[in-house]
Order: sequence, then structure tokens, then C-alpha cells
Amino acid sequence: MRIAILSDIHSNAEAFNAVLLDIDSLDVSTMISLGDNIGYGPDPNEVIHMLQEHHIHSVIGNHEIAILDKRFLALFNNSARVALKVTEAMLTKNSLEYLKTLQHSYVNFGFRFVHGFPPESVVIYLFQKSEPQLIKAISRLQESICFVGHTHQLGMISWDEQTIDRRRLNPSENIIEINTTQKYIINVGSVGQPRDLNNKAKYVIMDTDKNYIEARFVEYDYQTTVNKILKTGIPIQYANFLL
Repeated sequence: MRIAILSDIHSNAEAFNAVLLDIDSLDVSTMISLGDNIGYGPDPNEVIHMLQEHHIHSVIGNHEIAILDKRFLALFNNSARVALKVTEAMLTKNSLEYLKTLQHSYVNFGFRFVHGFPPESVVIYLFQKSEPQLIKAISRLQESICFVGHTHQLGMISWDEQTIDRRRLNPSENIIEINTTQKYIINVGSVGQPRDLNNKAKYVIMDTDKNYIEARFVEYDYQTTVNKILKTGIPIQYANFLL
């Protein structure tokens, strides 16, 4: 089985559509989103419609939860709060009802899926945890792999019950074998709002038969998204991140 895991689409319909076309060219059985499907970008309703149309199971991200529970807005900087306010004004009734269905975590195929940090944190970043904290979290996992997003950067943490190993995923080393005797936390990057100086849309394929992950880097029409953002009132920095 080949599973496509996406995260942090952030209302970027052009990037999402390019990723879906890329997935369609591969032998993928199912797709899962790790949340932050909305926010920062110009097309939240279109992205939600695409998730529903393609039957993509999603967990909740911090942007979705801040729309539903205003107490979470305190965790955002001022620019992000402005972007969320614009996003909220765009959302249709159908989109808001969809957000209410999202759960904090999802377990299937022997894997765990969560936006921020296992077992089900929506707001904790992977980089915020020390090595002892990582060991504690990963050792408690019932699943062999936990897929996360939130940081917008591709990466992998592995644990062999003795040492923690961290590595980045990049275009020159985008296929990595999974050791079935180890446990992993894998960050699948961002489809629609990069933070790694590479403006391609990123996602990950998990091949459960051959035991490897593949990081995919997909070109898309980012200029169209940039132009849309500039017309919405969303802070310009979220357009600049796409360039």
C-alpha cells in the first residue's frame, strides 16, 4: 500500500491541485491530511471542497482550531491573527461545519497522524522538544510511525531504543528506507506555505510494502496564488513565502 500524507495546505488551491495531480500519477491507495488546510492563503473553501471531493481524511490543525475556539488565537502572532480573521470571513457554512468534524489525531494502517506532536497535540512544534522529551514521547507510541506537520519543514526523527537520530528530507535524498525495528516521527512538510527556502509543494508517500518513505517536491503556479493573496487583505509576508 502507498499512502500520501499531506499537511499545511493553507488555502493554497494551486499547490494542492498540483499535488493531487502528482498523486494521481502514482499508485496511491489513500490520502491523509495533517491539518492546517486553511489559513494564510486565498482559497479556504476551495481547499476544503477538494478534501471532501477526494475523500481525504484530515485531522485538525492549529488554524482550524483557532477558528472554532478563539482562546487559541493567543498562540498566534499579530500577522497570523489578521490572516485568520480574513480566512474566517471567507468561510462558508459548509466549510465551518466541516471544521467541526475534525479530530485531534487519527490512527490507521499501524500509524498515527497528528498535526503537531504525538500523541495528539495540535499546537506543539517538533523543534520545541528536547532529546529526553522526544525519547519519552516516541517510546510511548503504540504505533511504529507518527506523521506530523506544523513546522512546514520536511524531516525525520528515528529511535532505536538507544539513540535519537534527526535528519532532513531534501530533493537529493528524498527516499529513505524504514527500519521496522525502530520508531519514527516524520514531518511531511507543507503543501502550500513553505518555510524551507524551497517554494515547491511538499508531501510524503509511505510505501508499506517496500518499507520506505518518499518526499515529493511538486512545482505549481505559485504566482497565481501570490496575486490572489495580495487582493485579500492577508499580510503580504504570506505571499512572499511562496516566492
